[in-house]
Amino acid sequence: MPQPTPEATAFVQRTAAATDHASFGNALGPALEHEAVLRKAYAGDRSALPQSPYAGLVDLYDDGCNHLTRTLAREIKSDEDRDARYVMPVTDGQRRNSGSLAMQDSLEDFRKVFNIFSEGTLGQLGSGPWSNVIVAGGSVLAALLPLSDKVEEQGSKRAIRKYFHEEGELENCGDSPHIIAPEL
Repeated sequence: MPQPTPEATAFVQRTAAATDHASFGNALGPALEHEAVLRKAYAGDRSALPQSPYAGLVDLYDDGCNHLTRTLAREIKSDEDRDARYVMPVTDGQRRNSGSLAMQDSLEDFRKVFNIFSEGTLGQLGSGPWSNVIVAGGSVLAALLPLSDKVEEQGSKRAIRKYFHEEGELENCGDSPHIIAPEL
């Protein structure tokens, strides 16, 4: 991705300074306001569209964005605190620790996992006649999420394939990829 927009740079700087959930929430405020402006422009007033095609986007794998790929866990003070605002709270065993991966650590890792998840069927995307194709949905999410510690320890393609296709740990993410091919 080319040079980040000023809004993206400010977002990265604000979130890097966040030390807890409250400060991270405050850092998100201006970004959400900017997103609302972008949505309004794209939905109606086309004269207000941003000049950059990358407006509203942050390259998570760029230098200085490492904190955005890590978990900032909410501090749980009691069982009541954990359950207070959630219909289906995450159990302690399912919660990620602060600083642990919230997504794949690099674009290369994501591509490797996505290729295994999709059984290589979408491996040519991004090149040749497939350069204008976008893949979205649960298939992308499944490949973006960090692998379990057990799978990471095994470190093989077979273990990753089994994790996705046999163990059923990601049954809600494993939908068919949504492929969007704009007309040429």
